[in-house]
This record gives sequence, C-alpha cells and structure tokens, in this order.
Amino acid sequence: MTDQQNSIVGGWTEQNVNDEKIKSLASRSVAKINAESNDRFSLFPVEVGRSNCSKNQPTLADHANCATEDNPTARKTFLVTIWEKPWEQFEQITYQLE
Repeated sequence: MTDQQNSIVGGWTEQNVNDEKIKSLASRSVAKINAESNDRFSLFPVEVGRSNCSKNQPTLADHANCATEDNPTARKTFLVTIWEKPWEQFEQITYQLE
C-alpha cells in the first residue's frame, strides 16, 4: 500500500517537494509571506533570509539567482501550512515563525 492509500480523507499527507503542484503552493506561500512582511528583500526556500532580490520577483527561478546575506540574524525559518479543498475552490495558507 502507498502512503496515499493509507491516508485518511481530509487528513495530513506527505508530499513530494519536487512535484510541480507543491512547488506552485510553495510559491504562493512565499507571496503571502512577502505581502505581510516588512523586509524589502527576501529569499524563501524554507529558510527565509534577506537577499539582493526584490520581493516583487516571486518566481522560484528569480530567487534561485539571488545572493543571501551571511548574517544569521537575517534568516528565519517558517512552518507553512496549506489547507486545500479543490472541490470547493478553497485554499488557505498560514505560516508561523519557528
């Protein structure tokens, strides 16, 4: 049995971080964090840090070419939760600083 077959309907399921849908969800999560933060320049994989890229460049390709500051206090780690109900066209992205 696969993990998908063992999961409870509406419950938590592990996801492949290389899946295009998951990358898209991550990108939208970055956009939400950017919209609600006061920093002008940021890089968002999972660990967040100040960089030389504008927050108005939210694509993963743009951020792949950004240089981050070496200052450890300029980096933050967020736990992002995405609640999705595609049959209702519902998506809620929340995050918290770890």
